[in-house]
Amino acid sequence: MNLTEIGKSGAWTLRRATTGGKVLMCDAYEITGSEQALRIQVGYGDARIAFMGYATAMNDRPMRVKLWWDNNRAQSQVVQMTLEPDPTGEMWRTYHAATDEPDGNFDALANLSVIHFTYAVPGEGEFTQSFPLGGSNAVVKTLSACAFPQDVGETGGTATETADASATASTIPADCELTVRGRTYINGRCTYHPGDGGSFQIDGGDYFAQLDVTSRGQGEAHWNGTPGSTHAQDYLGPVTRQGACWTGPGVRICARALSVAATAAAVAAQPNGMMMNPDFAPNTCVGVEGELTDGATPVLHNCQIPGDLIFLTTPDGTLSIDKHPELCIDLEAPGMMKPAQLVLTTCSSATQRWHWLGQSPNGGMVRSDNGTCWTIPQLDTDPNFPFPWVINVAPCTTAAGGVSFSLSRD
Repeated sequence: MNLTEIGKSGAWTLRRATTGGKVLMCDAYEITGSEQALRIQVGYGDARIAFMGYATAMNDRPMRVKLWWDNNRAQSQVVQMTLEPDPTGEMWRTYHAATDEPDGNFDALANLSVIHFTYAVPGEGEFTQSFPLGGSNAVVKTLSACAFPQDVGETGGTATETADASATASTIPADCELTVRGRTYINGRCTYHPGDGGSFQIDGGDYFAQLDVTSRGQGEAHWNGTPGSTHAQDYLGPVTRQGACWTGPGVRICARALSVAATAAAVAAQPNGMMMNPDFAPNTCVGVEGELTDGATPVLHNCQIPGDLIFLTTPDGTLSIDKHPELCIDLEAPGMMKPAQLVLTTCSSATQRWHWLGQSPNGGMVRSDNGTCWTIPQLDTDPNFPFPWVINVAPCTTAAGGVSFSLSRD
């Protein structure tokens, strides 16, 4: 095993452990005093919170510890913390976070200010070891990005590169359910967006739900209610946590972690390019409904992040598809009663090439070498028609008044 220090973030030191070019785990630790330190570890199917403090290594038996946050000792949680070594052999009292569902303690670690560990010292009574959590939100995101890279060698990338990658690592593929009044709207793979204090959002494409934690095991739920709506404006009422699910009268919201192999595959497959938004509707994106495959049709729909981060550009603005160099954006042959529309196809010498004419942060039209531009005919025919909307092409001189698109990461 090769252990490499990959950088620092405030008081935190970040490391990556690899073997044979594969990441085993990434961790970060902060030292607050003599033999006093806090450690966070993230790996496939494994997340840990560990500390060392006064008398924590007196014996190797599991230790009962009250874990609590900020000034909220009344909501302390009793956990068993085992004495375990890190890759250098240092011994830490270790809590293993749940990996089969989102873990509230790990969410709190990223969003609260102080973590406390209260435990009994034989012959001396109760002792509390506390650690500030300044910068922990960024550290947790960076560790997630570090632990689930596309490909990394023994030396890996820099800490800056890892931090940049954390933008998409803050969304997690999960197995989700959204059932409202007896009808199931999400059932299967979704995108899980962790929030502050254990709150989260699940996004299945047309429908999404927001769960806001109000106290331990209690929360309130909202959802968008209408397919394509971009706001969770419909109140679903109070909910109570039951394992990986939150339930209430007529509502069930679940977010379960995928297997280690499925998580690794899903994270590696997530696009990491830029999203394209028409300037007239910045909350919508150009993307595909389903997989990025030969024959898929780019459309305009509500943004699905990271699913719509599919575009790359060369310095001259030529568009390509992230992680799919074999695919190009071409034209589906027009029919008798419809104009040509966009389609993904296997690249060849005859494939159409498209150029984005904008300059970030300003938008621009998308133009081909033969003078045609992307258009959105629904703007003229029925702007209230539900998504997805077809994207057609027309001569740039008449292209629906010149639809301008922007490219960005967020």
